[in-house]
Amino acid sequence: MTSDPRHTPAFDNRLDLVALTGALGTFIILQLVAAGLAGWVFEYPLDDVYIHLAMASEIARGGYGVNSGEVASAASSGLYPLLLTPFPDSEFQRVLPLFWNVIGLALTAVLWGRALMWAGYTGALGLGLAFVGPLMIGGVSTAYVGMEHTLHAAASVAVIFGLARYLADNRVTAMLILGLALGPILRFEGLALSGMAVLTLALTGRVRLAALCAALALVPVAAFVWFLTWLGLDPLPSSVQAKLATSGEESLSALQRISGTFLINVGKPGGLGILALVLVTAVLRLAAPALRQTRWTWLSVTLIAAGLAHLAFGQIGWLERYEHYIIAALGTGVLILAPQAASPRVPAKALAVIAVILAGAFYAKETATFYYWGSRAIHLQQGQMAAFAQDHLDRNVAVNDLGRVVWGNRNYVLDLFGLSNAEARRLRLSDPAPGWGGPLIVAHDIAVIMIYDKSNMAGHSVAPEWVKLGKLVMFNAIGYLGAAEVDFYAADDAQVAHATQALRSWVETLPNDACFLFEGFEGMANCPR
Repeated sequence: MTSDPRHTPAFDNRLDLVALTGALGTFIILQLVAAGLAGWVFEYPLDDVYIHLAMASEIARGGYGVNSGEVASAASSGLYPLLLTPFPDSEFQRVLPLFWNVIGLALTAVLWGRALMWAGYTGALGLGLAFVGPLMIGGVSTAYVGMEHTLHAAASVAVIFGLARYLADNRVTAMLILGLALGPILRFEGLALSGMAVLTLALTGRVRLAALCAALALVPVAAFVWFLTWLGLDPLPSSVQAKLATSGEESLSALQRISGTFLINVGKPGGLGILALVLVTAVLRLAAPALRQTRWTWLSVTLIAAGLAHLAFGQIGWLERYEHYIIAALGTGVLILAPQAASPRVPAKALAVIAVILAGAFYAKETATFYYWGSRAIHLQQGQMAAFAQDHLDRNVAVNDLGRVVWGNRNYVLDLFGLSNAEARRLRLSDPAPGWGGPLIVAHDIAVIMIYDKSNMAGHSVAPEWVKLGKLVMFNAIGYLGAAEVDFYAADDAQVAHATQALRSWVETLPNDACFLFEGFEGMANCPR
């Protein structure tokens, strides 16, 4: 084994502060640009945040779901909704996701910088990696989303950095234990990294500690799964099932699903970034005896196994938040391994830095050119839908993009996509006949349906008795939306008069670049403004 990298002069640098400054500075700039484009209002770039907020509000009232009195597992994280329970349905609660993501981004940046110091990165290379690293690995853009992924990334980096320190001097830190305990309950994907860390502890002689760590990682997840089944729900959250499953998958074997997921993932920029980091780790392991014949072998095996596991079973994309944790973990790990593998014939540091740049270039580009449009899109579409449903219609509604409309809504919101409604999810995925949404609308006393009629999210749910009212459109539709236009339907003829009256009062409040086209009118010029 090479000498302890903490004894190098780089340990005296403050790369953690450099990384923190770069991360928070870039994040503030991103928020300011996004707010300016949205008309100087604060908004998240995805309305999924509001699903967690609605879950948190219902938990605070003693329930579990997004609609009062109806249990549902609409959140993919077991822990994150609990962190959002203070101040239910208030503006204070609405900024809690921002608060937790700033915390997660700061933790990730500090751990990233300290890992670089510990590994011996100095001079311009160390400063450059520290300053742009959190941006390159998607930390800034993922924190902008407002979901649990930033905290999960911090836990993942803690596992890798903590595991490296253990392999170097056999000392188990609180950082490692907290990371492997919190990762899985924040996101199920954390089980891979935590499992590899536990396996490493066991195979290097720390069997009792490995058993304790396994319990810390598994017991919260098991308790969450038991809780869901105790409520009468499926053991896997409905939101996870709705996003993972597609119609027609029932006939595929497990091997076909895994290989298909792998091929889909490596066809995306994030997947290629993960694959680049995995391949460089494998190359370093093959070329450097120190990574095969010493305890460092376990870190290399952990990185390769966790990276391949995400490519085979995980998701990539949708503002690239799903893969942030594994790119952050792999990037940290390969930069730590490189000094241990360096030799005259192996340019290990160069390979590691190139891999991190390849993995992160896409995120840096998208952050600089595209992501900041997301807040405007949500404000002009989902925000206005919520205002219509809650402030003007004040009756039960149905949507196929749950989030902004349901948070703070005292009326029932039916989710036709199935994130919060298992019956709708099963119907949508069973290749039903056209009009399958009709009975659900009647059963839940829905007045107005707001769906992406031309998107597969609607799933041929439109029933013949629904009456088309018009569509909400937005100009310069840039951002992460199911579609640029939302079609509005009255559930039947009896709902048309009240719905039309509500629409006419609502359209007077629409901001610039949002417009409602009443059915029967053609062209943007006929928008009633």
